[in-house]
Amino acid sequence: MKGTIEVQIDLPPSVVNSIVKPMELEAVSSPPGGSMKILSLESGGIHMLMDSSDISTLRAMLNSYLGLASVAVRAAR
Repeated sequence: MKGTIEVQIDLPPSVVNSIVKPMELEAVSSPPGGSMKILSLESGGIHMLMDSSDISTLRAMLNSYLGLASVAVRAAR
């Protein structure tokens, strides 16, 4: 069973600029069977797209990447 989760987080441009590159590097090491892309939005914020061929992996990715985004936002602020 394949799944996709999309998350959009509205953030100030200064925060987006601080966290996008580190999160792109983290996305390269997605778990086997999973992939993650992160984009900065022109309107402000980030868009994360997570795919996995396994629902359990997708759930773990959601927890992991949202936790990473939360820490990155707090650090950038």
